[in-house]
Amino acid sequence: MENFQLYTPTKVVFGKQTEERAGELVKAFGGSRVLVHYGGNSARRSGLLDRVCKALEQEGIFYPYAGIHPPAGGGSDRRPDPGTCL
Repeated sequence: MENFQLYTPTKVVFGKQTEERAGELVKAFGGSRVLVHYGGNSARRSGLLDRVCKALEQEGIFYPYAGIHPPAGGGSDRRPDPGTCL
């Protein structure tokens, strides 16, 4: 393994309807693509996923996404939800 450094600045934004700023915030950091990653289906059922994707689209941000769900029978091993990547 080669030596390397990883710098990961993080900005966390909380508040009502802040998901609608997703595209704006990505662009502020110079981003043009993001990976939208969510667990279970509550983000989809609540409409949050649609609102985030809409905000990204409005700013021209490319966004593949994948849902993660636990395997049948329970357990903590989480695997990608097949067919959810764009």
